[in-house]
Amino acid sequence: MEMYFPKLTNLGRASIVATSLLLVAGFVLPAAAVNSNAPPARMVDLVYHDGELWNSVVLGEIHGNPPDHTLDAFYMVPGQKPVAGAGPGDSDYNGGRWLPTTVEWVGAGDQPMFTDGDEVEAAIDSGDLIVTGTGDPFLCPLTNPNDSA
Repeated sequence: MEMYFPKLTNLGRASIVATSLLLVAGFVLPAAAVNSNAPPARMVDLVYHDGELWNSVVLGEIHGNPPDHTLDAFYMVPGQKPVAGAGPGDSDYNGGRWLPTTVEWVGAGDQPMFTDGDEVEAAIDSGDLIVTGTGDPFLCPLTNPNDSA
């Protein structure tokens, strides 16, 4: 059985921290065997969007070089679960086509908990968060909010 997780390249120390957090958060999922008819693994409470934790299914890498406008940011924020830059109900949601984007808190005081892409983007715009790198695109549609959050 193979393991799948987004490949991060040229990200330095921040990527090691972010990758470790993803592993701890349970982001690494077993992929179905090549000739298996088994459905993809389901991950509960994978990513924040619009203040809620959403269920999702990791379907794999996106091969080639997709145009930027066909991908949404998948913010990997240290110390918490990832945050979606867009999701179901947003006019610009690309169906779970993600560009992993690592960020680092450089603002004054303690880092807040981010639960929506707009919060992350506002913190980036204000200079409280900085983008430290991006990884290889992957497909992981958000399926529905998890009611246990």
